[in-house]
Amino acid sequence: MYQFKEISIESYTIEFGHKLNSPLYSKPWLEFIKSWRGLDPVIIQVYLDSKELGYLCGFSKTYLGIRLFGSPLPGCVLPNMGFNLYDTDLVDYPLLLKDAITFLKKTCKYHYISICDMRHTKEMLTEFRFKFDYIGRETYVLDINKSIEDIKKGFSKSYRNYINYFEKNGGRISEDYSEHIIKNHNSQLVDVYNRDGESSPDIINKYRILFNKCLDKKMLLCVKADITNKKDIGSSIYLYGGEWAYFLTNATYSENLNDRPNQSLMWYALQYFNSCGIKQVDLVGPGDYKKYYGGEHRVFYDVIVSKYGLHKIISFARKAYIACVKNRLTNKIVKIFIK
Repeated sequence: MYQFKEISIESYTIEFGHKLNSPLYSKPWLEFIKSWRGLDPVIIQVYLDSKELGYLCGFSKTYLGIRLFGSPLPGCVLPNMGFNLYDTDLVDYPLLLKDAITFLKKTCKYHYISICDMRHTKEMLTEFRFKFDYIGRETYVLDINKSIEDIKKGFSKSYRNYINYFEKNGGRISEDYSEHIIKNHNSQLVDVYNRDGESSPDIINKYRILFNKCLDKKMLLCVKADITNKKDIGSSIYLYGGEWAYFLTNATYSENLNDRPNQSLMWYALQYFNSCGIKQVDLVGPGDYKKYYGGEHRVFYDVIVSKYGLHKIISFARKAYIACVKNRLTNKIVKIFIK
């Protein structure tokens, strides 16, 4: 059986390298979610016969005495987290997950446990020997552990043409880490949601906290697009570290979509990550346009164990909340109650 030990975030000091290959398990990211969402980071060391194998990271929250654990919980920006393991060849993952859930239930006393790890494929689910619910997730992952030329070959012909078009018409991509990009990116997102007929989130405070926690750790790439007669027509923000990068947000003003900055923003980012030794880029979520960058479509699962029907209650509440927030009228009502 595997052994587990919960530690405080203050004593969590691992750095990028062999023991940390993704920013999702980094101390700055955990502190960002804590500050932004008010969730408590949970860090659990994993052992087998006294040999440290890695960590399970996540977040917890208690409502009316009901203890919730999620790796991650809903609303933590990115949908997957799970285990940061040093050497997966030494791990019997189905047994590890079963033992971890037992530890979280019996020792930590959680009533709701959710672990969403990209290892949880449809085939893997059949190997789990315990009762659970699950929710499917989708994403596209780019393998960039190759030459720049081979990465670009993965783009569709139309996307490669858009990059050439943007450059020939005076387009320019540059990095920006100032307060300006936060405010401008928010304005661009408002425009995106408006053209989709939805209410837009206010990301200014979110990104101010993110910049405060992660920027000086060199975990963020923020890029913007300019054209000859106008600056800041679009922008993208990425999280990265170790072997992984994550596509957080991208937005372009409606009036500038035909200038084709989006593909050049992505192309700049992939070249940057390739030079940093990043091996994989998670484009985060579904979206047919993502496959035209050469991404591999992946389906993975959030494994959930809960008491009192909490899974169904939380799932329903989450869907209702998202529907309300997207609707412009109900979004205003939600904000009033939240305040």
